[in-house]
Amino acid sequence: MLPWIIAHRGDATTATENTVAAFESAIRLGADMIEMDVHRLKDGTLVVFHDDSIDSMALNDIGLSEFRLYATKQRITVPTFDQVLKACVGRVKLMIEMKNDCVTQVLRSVEHAHLGVNDYLLECFEPDSLLLAKAQCPTVRTALLTEQLELEETLPLLKRISANYWAPNYSILSEAMFEHSHNEGTGIIPWTVNDKVEMKRFLSAPAVAGIITDRTEEAIQLRRHASASSRA
Repeated sequence: MLPWIIAHRGDATTATENTVAAFESAIRLGADMIEMDVHRLKDGTLVVFHDDSIDSMALNDIGLSEFRLYATKQRITVPTFDQVLKACVGRVKLMIEMKNDCVTQVLRSVEHAHLGVNDYLLECFEPDSLLLAKAQCPTVRTALLTEQLELEETLPLLKRISANYWAPNYSILSEAMFEHSHNEGTGIIPWTVNDKVEMKRFLSAPAVAGIITDRTEEAIQLRRHASASSRA
């Protein structure tokens, strides 16, 4: 199977990241999956937004109405998670980064949107959140995000929480890690891969399940070329 091309917060070349417009653009480009950030507000509403605060207010301290006032003040449009699901379900797979304590709400939303087990991944930097997701939905696919942890430290953690994938910062990866991960059967999803040389390297590595990138169109073209070359 070819590695997934995962559009980082959608396609931000033509629209603001983490918006329905950015996700629509990524779908038109042919992304296999869209990565997005999901926060839970004080009233339980899920919004697709990267930062944990807006206008110096923590998101878990404000409700939807107040959040929208701050967003309007900053002239930004922030969709709810349900709006994103309505736009994307049945058209593209989703990689959902849970940014705060929102496991139960996210699982409830994807269930109501009738997403199948292969239609989405849950990712998080917090191992316990992924463990909770597995406890509530044993069939859910999860990916552990890491910034600095190397494979030797990560493998025991991945096994403890039954994560399906490891999503590390691409800069820490080495050929030895690729081989080790491949032998262990742990799929790697590096982030955020924007350099052409690095894209080629990761797209040809057997252990890589997909790459998260801001340069969706270029990554798709590189994968297409690599696939054609391998068949020649």
